[in-house]
Amino acid sequence: MQQRENFQQACSDAIAVGMMVITKYNYKAYKGDRIDYNANNTSSTFETKKGPKTYVNYYHQRYDMTISNLYQPMLVSEPKMRHIRRGQVGVVGNIYLAPEFSKIPCGLTDELY
Repeated sequence: MQQRENFQQACSDAIAVGMMVITKYNYKAYKGDRIDYNANNTSSTFETKKGPKTYVNYYHQRYDMTISNLYQPMLVSEPKMRHIRRGQVGVVGNIYLAPEFSKIPCGLTDELY
């Protein structure tokens, strides 16, 4: 169990949990709030206006990008307070990002101050 916790902490540190990341496909900035180890399969589905889609299909159809590791944990960006106040949580909800497409960190870590 300790080994799993150490692995998850190392992943959190490496994938910049708490930092802003810019995605390679749309160059938007997202805050990496946590890592979802239960949604570790990018073949899992999520709802769209056109029905359920897998992350693999979504990235391929929308951005012409192929996910290389199908079993990676997903980086989660939770809705901002302004979205919650506007009542957009049902529309927006949590945003799940494939870490391999979210490797452009921005901002400073505590170590850089």
